[in-house]
Amino acid sequence: ATARLQAPQHRQLEAPSPNEPYKVLSPLCAEPPASAAKPFATFIHESGLDPATQLIDIPCDESVIIPGDSKIKFGVGLSVSGKLSFEDNGQATRIESPTILVRGYLEIGSVAEPYSSPLHIVLTDGGDDLVIEDEALGEYNPLTFNEKGLVVLGGKVTMVGATDDVYTHLLENVPQGSKVVKVGKDVSWKAGDRIAIASGTYHGQFSSFGTIIASESLEGGGVSLTLDEGTQFGHIIRYFEKSMMEDRSEVYLRPEVVKINRNIVISGSASDDGEGGYFVMSHCAEKQVVEGVEFVNMGQTGEDNRFPIQIAFGGYVPEGTRITKNSIHHSLQRCVVIQATHDVIVDNNVAYHTHGHCFVTEDGIE
Repeated sequence: ATARLQAPQHRQLEAPSPNEPYKVLSPLCAEPPASAAKPFATFIHESGLDPATQLIDIPCDESVIIPGDSKIKFGVGLSVSGKLSFEDNGQATRIESPTILVRGYLEIGSVAEPYSSPLHIVLTDGGDDLVIEDEALGEYNPLTFNEKGLVVLGGKVTMVGATDDVYTHLLENVPQGSKVVKVGKDVSWKAGDRIAIASGTYHGQFSSFGTIIASESLEGGGVSLTLDEGTQFGHIIRYFEKSMMEDRSEVYLRPEVVKINRNIVISGSASDDGEGGYFVMSHCAEKQVVEGVEFVNMGQTGEDNRFPIQIAFGGYVPEGTRITKNSIHHSLQRCVVIQATHDVIVDNNVAYHTHGHCFVTEDGIE
C-alpha cells in the first residue's frame, strides 16, 4: 500500500532521467577480476573473523570463492560488498545464514557456463533485522529487512543453473494411483528428478507430485516416466471440437507436466508459522539473471514484500534482465513479484503448491 501511494513510476516525467524516481543504485565498487578470487578459508584466516559468531563481510574490491564440498554455517549473517562466487567441481555445497546482503556481486555460474554442481543455500532463523541506510535512496532511506532474507540492494546477481527441459504435456490419460506417466516430448528427465502434474480441472488442488525412478523413450516420440508412488489424482486429456464458421478443428487440452528440482536450491528453513525465506532484488541498476534455480519454502505469509522472488524499484532495467526456467514450490506467499520495474523477462518458470496469486505485477503499470 505504501509503495502504491508513493507511486514513483507516476512521477517519472518530473525526473531528469527515466530511472531517477526509482533511486536505483550501482554496486559499491567495480567487479574484481576472477583471477583475484581467494578461497573462503584463506579469507577467513586473514580476516580473523569467526563465521559462527560474527557477521562476515566481504569488503569492496575483495573476491572470495567458496570451494565445492563446503558446508558453512553463518551464525549472524553474510554481507557481500565485493564479490562472492562458488567453485563448480561436481561436489555438493551447502551454506546456511540468517541473512545474506549483496551490495556487490554474487555469481553462481554464467549464461555461457551454467553452474552444474549441487548447491543449497538455506536462509535460517535467528538473525536480527537488517537496517540499511544510504542517502542515495532518498525517500526510501532507510530500508529494513527481517531475517531469512537474500537481499540484493544495488548489487548484481548472476545465478544460472544447469537446466534442461522445464515442462511438457501428458501424452495419455493418467488414472489415479498410476505409477506410469507418458509425456509427449523427448525430455531428458532421469531417475531422481521430481515432477508435478497439473490438475485437469480449474481446481489446482488436484495436482500430483512424484519422483521419477525410471524413464524410457517411446516408439514414435515421447517418454514413459515411472514414479516411486502412484499419482494422488487422475489426470485427463480433454477433447473439444472448435467451430469457426464452416471450419471445424480438434482441440486437445493436455495437463502440463513440470520438472520441479534444480541443482541450485534456495530455501527457507522449516517453520510452522508461515515464515519462510525470501529473495528480493531492490533498487538495482545492474542486469540481474536468475535462471534455473529451485525456490522452496520461500515467502512469509501476510508480510509485505516477502516473496520467493521479487524485483522491486529497478526502474527501466538493462537488456537481458530475466527470471527464467526457475522452479517455485511449497511457497508460503506468491511466486514471482515485479514492482516498479520494467522490461524484466519472466518466462518458463514453473510453480507448484503455492499460496496466493502466483505471478504478480504489484503496481499494475510494470
